[in-house]
Amino acid sequence: MLYPGLIKNRCGVYCYRLIFPPSLRQYGAPRETRFSLGTKSRAKTGELWIHAFQLGRLLLDELLALVQEVDQEVDMAEISEIMKAKIAAKREQIRLGEQLAALQDQINEQRLAALRSRKELATAQAVTQKAKELARTAVGIAQRTQGQLIEARRTADALASLPTTLNAEPVPVGSALVAPSAPGQSLEWLVARFNEHSEHVEKLKPKTLSQRKSNLARFLDVLGPLDSAALGAADIAHYREVIRTLPKNLPKQPIWKERPEDPMLRRNWYLSLGKRGQPSLSEQGQMTHFHDVKPFLVNADRKLIHSG
Repeated sequence: MLYPGLIKNRCGVYCYRLIFPPSLRQYGAPRETRFSLGTKSRAKTGELWIHAFQLGRLLLDELLALVQEVDQEVDMAEISEIMKAKIAAKREQIRLGEQLAALQDQINEQRLAALRSRKELATAQAVTQKAKELARTAVGIAQRTQGQLIEARRTADALASLPTTLNAEPVPVGSALVAPSAPGQSLEWLVARFNEHSEHVEKLKPKTLSQRKSNLARFLDVLGPLDSAALGAADIAHYREVIRTLPKNLPKQPIWKERPEDPMLRRNWYLSLGKRGQPSLSEQGQMTHFHDVKPFLVNADRKLIHSG
């Protein structure tokens, strides 16, 4: 499935459906919750689905951590209320993201309209003013979203201070994002086939192909040797967190000499780089990594990768 959890309701609105496991429902969590993503174009092309998917997985992790850490004497109703608050916060965060995307579309439309009506100065001035108002509204929404993230961190810190008497094993969250074509097929093999496809079928330009190969090589180095069947949501979340804190020009930095050869040690080493105080990749630099890895994850289970 290219878009796990993406559904369309009776009104034609696309939603992301998040199903809660029994281990959470026994503490008062609902069976499922849905996050509205708007139109098909906005949900898929606008990448609102991946935003909702990430927040949904993060929400599950937070709720599972909550029920594992709270004291047995804590009132069930209190736990249920905390869960409801967290779910509502994530829903509001997705809603604000959708509004921000819609406002950006309006701003772009206004700019195009302004370009077409340069000969009508009065109309152009009115359009520009409207675009500025929309931009201010967008900034306000972005600030509100940032405020919610800060509040969420405070809530997480408060929960971390609760007594911990439950020692249950963590419940696995999510399923494999890449379906293997055959048992025992390595992630490195799939990447190699995808690179061949990029070169001979997509016929990418040499510079674009070189960048894709480099970014996928970093993807493999971060995760280490894996069977494709073992690749799951936790691995993808780990990779994204590493890229967000990855220092610029890492191979040229002195800390690169500390890179462990052991795959498990290397995963933790990558995760610790963000605490070294080195300047991290720009947002554009991060997106180049994600834009090359995303099509691999989407297409890894297709015949064009597994054929031959």
